[in-house]
Amino acid sequence: MKKLIRDDFEARANMKKEGLIFIGKFVAVFAITFAILVLVLFGSFALPIDSQVYKNVDKSTTGAYKAWDTEQRGNLDQFTNDIFVLGIMRSTTSKHPIFSAINDPNHPFDDTLYNGNLVELAKNQDVSESYGQYWHGWASWLRPMLAVFTYQQIQIVYGIIFYAMLGFILFLMYKRKMLLYGAFLVLAFLVMSITTLYLSHSFFLPIIVSLVSMVYILLKSDNDKFVKHLSFVFLVIGMLTSYVEILAYPVATYVFSATMVFLILRNEKFKGLGFIKNALILLKTGVSWIIGYAVFWVSKWVFFSSLISAQRLAESFTHVAKYTGSDGLWATLKMMFTYTFGGAGTAMLIICLVTIVAILVYSIIYREKYPVLFPLTFLAAVPIIWLGMTQTNANIHPYIIYKTVGILFFPWGCIVTITVMDVIKRLRMKPVIGDGKMPAKKSVKKLTK
Repeated sequence: MKKLIRDDFEARANMKKEGLIFIGKFVAVFAITFAILVLVLFGSFALPIDSQVYKNVDKSTTGAYKAWDTEQRGNLDQFTNDIFVLGIMRSTTSKHPIFSAINDPNHPFDDTLYNGNLVELAKNQDVSESYGQYWHGWASWLRPMLAVFTYQQIQIVYGIIFYAMLGFILFLMYKRKMLLYGAFLVLAFLVMSITTLYLSHSFFLPIIVSLVSMVYILLKSDNDKFVKHLSFVFLVIGMLTSYVEILAYPVATYVFSATMVFLILRNEKFKGLGFIKNALILLKTGVSWIIGYAVFWVSKWVFFSSLISAQRLAESFTHVAKYTGSDGLWATLKMMFTYTFGGAGTAMLIICLVTIVAILVYSIIYREKYPVLFPLTFLAAVPIIWLGMTQTNANIHPYIIYKTVGILFFPWGCIVTITVMDVIKRLRMKPVIGDGKMPAKKSVKKLTK
């Protein structure tokens, strides 16, 4: 009896010790990543390349959308590039790297310095008030690139990066016999407007983070500690998202990366995990991503406010509150799907909602046979949940936020395929009686003799 008590005590002590070690590592990963990203941001804006950046910004135009997308969508992306991206780059200076990194009101946006296509429109806006609250992590590599390339040339580079990385991901999925599901990744990008997705720097960055994360996950999936390290991986993914994102569709990085994880967990190697462990992995990756995204967001503003003024922190919270209001969930979802699918938008919304709910029920009923179906179904619902949380932002910026709809089609296509294939398989199975070795008709005859 004493031995059992002692063993139980030692087990509890070891669990507590392991928990403390995990928390310590988690905090350390956060702190180190935060320090690196802040230094990269400061370093980028401290580079003495002002004249080269100004020169290439003045030579840049961004009207490359009309041939590839609707004029209205293209005009909005072009406006964002001209005013938000190139305009802010033209007004920053290496003499004030900290202020430039967040476009502080003490060094406001100067639209008179930039000869952009929409400069007259810019003059009619208080751009420093509208955009000054942003943390410009997205500019960390754009500024050095503008010292060498014009914006048109950067768009070409981004296009090459996008298609090359997408091709590499599909190759890695093919090697793991997952190419069928890779088709739904392509579908998601098609819905998000695959030909213009990389043309807008600020809106392409979540996609870059997603692509890099998926490559990393695919390459590391053979590691014996793959599942164990997912908390740290998604912590960093959440932090990188918060570093570069401007409240457009940040959930892309989580949904794409987590979907890839659960597709990998379908492999024979991980079959023993079961429903509960897969659900815990979903919880673990989701919480880690949220901590990375939200805590980094608060930390960066607390840090910069301590360097500049406490007012900046209050302004950032006010800005987020402004865009996370409620304007009617059903109306918002209908609008997003209409921008994406035109007249078929409402029908597509209903189809997606019905299939997600139906497969969610199916995944619970057959949870032991398909333990990853429940997490994948939840991931398909995440973009809809996000739109519900940021309804005001969706209504103000519909031609940006509509891309959120495309995100769900990666996990959605996967769960529909898995479910349909299983239903077909079940329908083809012949009913058996007894030990299952004899066809049903013969078994009945034998029993009636």
